[in-house]
Amino acid sequence: QWQALPTIHHNGILQGYVIRLYDLRTAEVSNFTVIDSGAQTYTYTLVNLKLSGYQVNIMAYNQEGLSPPATRSIQDRARKADPPRNLVSMATSDNNIQLSWQPPAEIGGIETYTVVWCKLETDVSCLGPEKNLSVMGSQLSVKVIDTWEPFTRYRFALKAGNSAGLSDLSNAAVGYTVQGVPSSPPQNVMVQAETATSLLVEWNAPPVQDRRGVITTYRVYYYVTPSVSGQQMATAEQIMAVNITDDSQPVLLSLSELEPFTSYTVTVSAVTTQGEGNRTEATWGRTSQAAPSDPPTNIQISDVTVNTVALSW
Repeated sequence: QWQALPTIHHNGILQGYVIRLYDLRTAEVSNFTVIDSGAQTYTYTLVNLKLSGYQVNIMAYNQEGLSPPATRSIQDRARKADPPRNLVSMATSDNNIQLSWQPPAEIGGIETYTVVWCKLETDVSCLGPEKNLSVMGSQLSVKVIDTWEPFTRYRFALKAGNSAGLSDLSNAAVGYTVQGVPSSPPQNVMVQAETATSLLVEWNAPPVQDRRGVITTYRVYYYVTPSVSGQQMATAEQIMAVNITDDSQPVLLSLSELEPFTSYTVTVSAVTTQGEGNRTEATWGRTSQAAPSDPPTNIQISDVTVNTVALSW
């Protein structure tokens, strides 16, 4: 908003005003014309602006040219956006990776998204440099095309960019163009007593290069270990399925409703969408002791005297 130029300064027939907008970040210049209407005060709304700093020059003009500018500055109010949310990866029919996501919780004038990805050597470290792809800020999905290796684990993440810079990385999404069955079993299986009727079983995922897909389930097989003396007889094998959402994390499972002070044999396998891999080598564990579950039997009393009695059972 500005006041009309006093008549004494028109130096001719005033035709109107020019608003010159200078984007301090991109150096873009835009001009807007307001025709003189004889008003004392003029108002003009600048629309479709980006989050940036601006210099605004307002000049009066007649047929001989422009007046000197009246200048005002608008500070850049942009801040870095929050990270994009809920990044998901999916293999496409042409063996590429389709990514989709939701915008930051506070959008903040997103101009671009930057997709970064790499081939993983471990669950947290890349094998070689990261690659990147820039996507327009209006998009919430993109197909990423690269020379993918089959049965290979890739990690994807996303940054949102506005005039203040790039956000922190989004959640990571793991992708495979072609999945298979794990080529090796889970690692570091440990079995230990939890109570007299339960065992704790802990394990890690197979090595990254052997998973050949995203592990969605583990299967735990267990049965009573037969003893040489015959006091413990083998029981029918039981199976427990454990569904997971992050196959980079160790898994801890409690096997319950077991027999006290009894040895069990445990094996574990990993499962992807393509099937089940090999089981681990057998691992053994024994539940804790418990108080005897039955009383003594055949109690006999004999040789009763005034102050003694003989007991047998």
